[in-house]
Amino acid sequence: EELQLLFDYFSLISYTKKKKVEEAQKIWTERLPQFIDLSKLEEMVKAEESSCASEGISAVIGLVDNPKKQKQYPLKINLTDKGHLAIYGAPTTGKTTLLKTLVLSLCRRYSPEEVNLYILDFGGWGMNVFLGYPQVGGVIIGDEREKIEKFIIMISGKISERKQLFAAAGVENVKEYNRTASVQAPEIVIALDNYSAALGHFPELEELMIALTREGGNVGMHLVATCSSAMSLGFKVSQNIRCSLALQMTDKADYAAIFGKSVILLPSDCPGRGLYAEQDILEFQTALSSASVDEAERSRE
Repeated sequence: EELQLLFDYFSLISYTKKKKVEEAQKIWTERLPQFIDLSKLEEMVKAEESSCASEGISAVIGLVDNPKKQKQYPLKINLTDKGHLAIYGAPTTGKTTLLKTLVLSLCRRYSPEEVNLYILDFGGWGMNVFLGYPQVGGVIIGDEREKIEKFIIMISGKISERKQLFAAAGVENVKEYNRTASVQAPEIVIALDNYSAALGHFPELEELMIALTREGGNVGMHLVATCSSAMSLGFKVSQNIRCSLALQMTDKADYAAIFGKSVILLPSDCPGRGLYAEQDILEFQTALSSASVDEAERSRE
């Protein structure tokens, strides 16, 4: 009898595959995988984007689990719309990896005419892997004072230049400008790993960060920064940031401070797992490059 049941089961599976019969809708989605290949998510997003016009720059960074909709789908952050992004998480929870994924996704999806990136590495000093990318204008390691001073002058100047450029064109933001301009203005992303350490080494950076988050979003200049606690950015910067991701936090009260409301859902205990706010607070898993996925899988064997 058991053998007959097994035979019937596999016969049914074979039949449904041949006839392309859709399975019954499941009551719940599968658990988020721990290792997700960024390339596969980018293929899914590319197929969706081909059917609708998109403006601005978006980074594909992971897979979201939405239990209410019974769906899992790529997490795509539109920096043009959001302005800036804060990535929160306790040490060793995957903040730098998430930042690397975001930078890699932008470099894969856009040309240097569309996006320019400048990286400030005050974390694990591993961001210099992006030095050869044409979209990357420079990687500054934590103790390079001369480069920091030049960076502050350059970015401050670009904010002023763009404000004047957009005012002369009679537009309010980078979307409007790039719709009509003969030469498009590339969006600029400042990727800063370990915000607290950066300001600890160079307090003069704070004034630039305040100006960048207050005035940069509309002119196509964006800050993406990693932080260890909800208070790391300071009020003058955090008040200008409308989009946040939270990996595992040491203090559970930080989730309410980050998302502005009480949070019942907590991220699972694995690197790269975090929370993201849409209408609800949702869980996501950070994607990795193909090489990183292969290495992670080997480490489990």
